[in-house]
Amino acid sequence: MAAQAPSTALGAVPLPRFAGEEPDHLTLSEIQGKDKHMSNNSFVYVTYIYTTPQKIWDAITKPEFAHRYWMHTNVSDWKKGSRWEHQHGDGSGKVLIDGEVLEADPPRRLVMTWSRPDHSKEPSRVTFDIAEYAPGLICLTVTHDRLANDPGMAASVAGGWPKVLSNLKSLLETGKAENIWLTKNKGD
Repeated sequence: MAAQAPSTALGAVPLPRFAGEEPDHLTLSEIQGKDKHMSNNSFVYVTYIYTTPQKIWDAITKPEFAHRYWMHTNVSDWKKGSRWEHQHGDGSGKVLIDGEVLEADPPRRLVMTWSRPDHSKEPSRVTFDIAEYAPGLICLTVTHDRLANDPGMAASVAGGWPKVLSNLKSLLETGKAENIWLTKNKGD
């Protein structure tokens, strides 16, 4: 009997079994039917990137690096209790999102609150977990939770995180990134 592949860290979508066995994973239509891994309260995105944990950490926390794939910058000293800001990438310093650093363990884990600048809604929380999956292959898990009190933010992150994290992966693996907020599918 062939061994079964291990499940993902969060158990959301088990990995497929070995070739020739029945698949033990969700199909694309099943995932879409489950609202792309989003519950009413959280969104989880897992990707695997050929890079180092430090490069992912730097990509998230260094403004000039974040601007290359996110088109905006993340500004903070990244210490527990510090304020952080997600600033518009046009150099104006306009704050789009802000919050507090709840936990920082470079280059493995970063947890922060995520708020609208007017603080009109309860803040949500973003966790970046960075772990070596295999030599040279890093698993990045982004969990954006506590979204129940802000349906608009929940809808925004469901579309935003896949663009941002796909662009991050492209940049780290190929050195190229696109302005994801302007680029559209050819069919659009």
